[in-house]
Amino acid sequence: MHVSHSASSQPANASTAPLPGNEAPSILLQAPGAGLPPVEAFLARYLIFPLFCRRHSTKKALHKLEADGEKILQLARQLPMAELNRPVLIPRLPGLEDSSRNWSVAMTIEHLHIVGQGVSGVLRCISMGQKPPAVVGTAEVKPHGDVDPDIVLDAYEDFIVGFRDTVWNHLGPDFSTTHPHPWFGPLNSGQWLRMLAMHQQLHAKQIQRIAQSLA
Repeated sequence: MHVSHSASSQPANASTAPLPGNEAPSILLQAPGAGLPPVEAFLARYLIFPLFCRRHSTKKALHKLEADGEKILQLARQLPMAELNRPVLIPRLPGLEDSSRNWSVAMTIEHLHIVGQGVSGVLRCISMGQKPPAVVGTAEVKPHGDVDPDIVLDAYEDFIVGFRDTVWNHLGPDFSTTHPHPWFGPLNSGQWLRMLAMHQQLHAKQIQRIAQSLA
């Protein structure tokens, strides 16, 4: 990680974020979609994710998705509105892109909702043996950060509460159809569900770190 003192010294694929409580210096963050360090990306794809899949049946992954979602909402609704919108720079968690570590609680939840909606569409398609229309990269699911926190929390709550009825109860029996994930390669519907639960687990840790820093 490098410290930048002027815009002219920044590489084209990076962005700056001020340190909390300061206007300068700025921390140089990698661009959205830059991915993980090579060794970490290898371990995530070939060790961590397969281990998560072995430890979580699809039903257990569903329960985890719902339970972690409820915990995230409970924590977020305890924060004042101004705190929900305050970006906090945290140390990078394993599995988290560098560009994602300067988010607010609301931005993180917005990201979870965007990914959740996208994965729901993928699940519905491939569980019925259909190919989703496109492959979405990680840079395309970053939060906008300019949405009312109440709207973000309500939308995410609707997703978590409704996932069982709108997605899970309509999944077909076909596990042969796959769709590529940008980091984990071709996944079937059961693997996509587990990926969604593992992804939310990571960002739940991020939200806890942000809340602790705000406190």
